[in-house]
Amino acid sequence: MAAEVSDEPKRWIRPTLGIVLILAAALAVSALALKALPAPFVWIDLTGACALVAGLCCLHGSRPRWSLSCLRGEWFRPVLFHIAVALVALASVEAYFSLHHNGPASYSSAFYVLDEAMGAVPISDAKVHATHKTFDVTYTIDSNGLRVTLPAQKEAHPGCILFFGDSFTFGEGLQDDETLPYQVGLQSGGRYHAFNFGFVGYGPQQMLSAIETGRVRRVVDDCTPEYAFYGAITDHVRRAVGKVPYGKHGPRYVLDPDGTVRRDGNFEGLARTYSPAETELRWQFGKSAIYRLLADRPPRPTEDDIRTTLAIVRRSRDLLVEQYPGIKFQVIFWPDWNADGDLSRELQDGFRQLSIPVHRVEDALPAFTRTSSEYSISYDNNHPNALANRILANYLLTRIVTPESAGCAASK
Repeated sequence: MAAEVSDEPKRWIRPTLGIVLILAAALAVSALALKALPAPFVWIDLTGACALVAGLCCLHGSRPRWSLSCLRGEWFRPVLFHIAVALVALASVEAYFSLHHNGPASYSSAFYVLDEAMGAVPISDAKVHATHKTFDVTYTIDSNGLRVTLPAQKEAHPGCILFFGDSFTFGEGLQDDETLPYQVGLQSGGRYHAFNFGFVGYGPQQMLSAIETGRVRRVVDDCTPEYAFYGAITDHVRRAVGKVPYGKHGPRYVLDPDGTVRRDGNFEGLARTYSPAETELRWQFGKSAIYRLLADRPPRPTEDDIRTTLAIVRRSRDLLVEQYPGIKFQVIFWPDWNADGDLSRELQDGFRQLSIPVHRVEDALPAFTRTSSEYSISYDNNHPNALANRILANYLLTRIVTPESAGCAASK
């Protein structure tokens, strides 16, 4: 009897050692995947599933038996097995979103610098190679920190057109000559010098700051702008009030009781501060496509958010009219990709109530919707492609800007 009792601990030595080795190997593989492999959580989930199944087999007697018989016995065995199956399913979902959910682009060099007035601005006099699974292009930034446009023909007594907006205006994923401002200058035959004040992640608050701080006047010093186009999307409401996970150094405007806005620092003062451990944890989980998809879900804007956005745009228009009497400020409204149907209508109605003309992109590109890809960079990248900008530039010049002075032909 004593011999039987003394043998009992020995019977568990081998499976216990096996489980320890399996856990150590799983942790090592997971750490390596997290540090060096693409889509690391796919490998982490699969490693966890394999570790569970291997551990179950180690527990099935003193020797591992690699068969489904290791599931029979205690209640926890089928539970752990189903957890392993769930991990395999989770790995499949992670792999799908890693392939189909767009992450950020990669750049050959530093692309922007922090700026007190604008939050961030492109580095001046730079050529940046931008790569993404949907594009491979080069961005050229001029001495003013703007995306280059076609130089105007001096002998043609050029006018000026200002473009404000975000990555759509900047031309994310496009070569220099494929952006909307460049195409407007090109198709006008040099009659207009287009200035591209758009940049990735911008909202209307950057437009107002550029005007309010004199950046526009410093850049546009050799002609008087005749038109200013603001490219708007529904997500600009969230950006204008800091309800996005990026641009926390950007300018913050608050709405006063009289309906006007005033600058109140930047959004960094509102951002939650995280401990080093929390920061590291968020960084590592940010490598998961599922986590990014859930974390990037936009919050629903409030009525105050909408009023603040409209007040920012109105103030931008009023300042431009003060600085350049006679300038025509108008909105180019892009389709609604966030399914913010009510918000889209509220914004358009709000602009019109402010006597700001609104030009819907669908009017120029009838097939340009949130479900089509004819005018987008790819089926899963809704930024406008070169064709969309060529047609839209023609629309602006022939339908909005004085046609006889533009002198452009249809380009399709």
